Amino acid sequence: MPYNTGNPVGSEDPRDLVDNTPLLDKAITGDAPWVDRLGRTRVALKQIEQDYPLASAFAAEAEASAAAAAGSASSASTDAG
Repeated sequence: MPYNTGNPVGSEDPRDLVDNTPLLDKAITGDAPWVDRLGRTRVALKQIEQDYPLASAFAAEAEASAAAAAGSASSASTDAG
């Protein structure tokens, strides 16, 4: 890694952006595990998709349920007021 600043997550240091760019490429387009700028081993998105093929469908279902629940709560609040 060119800079290896050791700054915490959320750093706005441009050197961390330079360090993160190739790591993001590995995470999104790579097949193999990779090591983040803080030294933690991560899995590539492709591996997550293979391990959890229905994850995006479950996420969409959960979002729809949350939206329906929020609408019901809002309606109940309006009716009570």
